[in-house]
Amino acid sequence: MVTELLVVWIVGVVAFFVLWAILAKIIKRISDKKNKSKNTEI
Repeated sequence: MVTELLVVWIVGVVAFFVLWAILAKIIKRISDKKNKSKNTEI
């Protein structure tokens, strides 16, 4: 029971950090694209 709960908790934490990493990459790409489009306009 305790080990199952621990495994579920670890998987949840890992998934949380993986999702944050993916989200950060997407945000960085979007900001980079915005910066590139601004540079081309000038």
